[in-house]
Amino acid sequence: YYRQDFSTLDFEATVHDTLRKSIRHGTEQDLRSHAAGFLIDAEILKTKIGALSEGQKGLVAFAQIVLLRPGLLILDEPFSGLDPIGIRELKDLILELKKAGRAVLLNSHILSEVEQIADEIAILNEGKCLAYGPIEKLKKETNLEDFFFKTLKDDADSRA
Repeated sequence: YYRQDFSTLDFEATVHDTLRKSIRHGTEQDLRSHAAGFLIDAEILKTKIGALSEGQKGLVAFAQIVLLRPGLLILDEPFSGLDPIGIRELKDLILELKKAGRAVLLNSHILSEVEQIADEIAILNEGKCLAYGPIEKLKKETNLEDFFFKTLKDDADSRA
């Protein structure tokens, strides 16, 4: 489970120590290669978590979770606090996981990113599922943002 509060990180530990705890089986080269995929270079590996920017903490937390190889990766607002470079890198990493057959559940309010990543979506409002299914089938000839607002409006109209 990944979210931007960094509760899985020890702010006094170095990035290297944090990733080493998660890699389980692997060489130093495996750790460095994995870190590089998350824009974590040799200098950042030496840095304490507490000294990193919010975006760097996010990439370390994501790298840590991916190393644990969960059957289902749950991402809660993973793009929050990232700069455009970090957003693109994280999106590319999620797409690579998807391509590798890993199950990813993405919770995000950034609909443009959801539209680029997701195969299926669920639109939730006040605990109620308003729409669920393949993204292309649901949004038909519009974009996800327009579909989202139409779905909310239709729900509001049905309760009026």
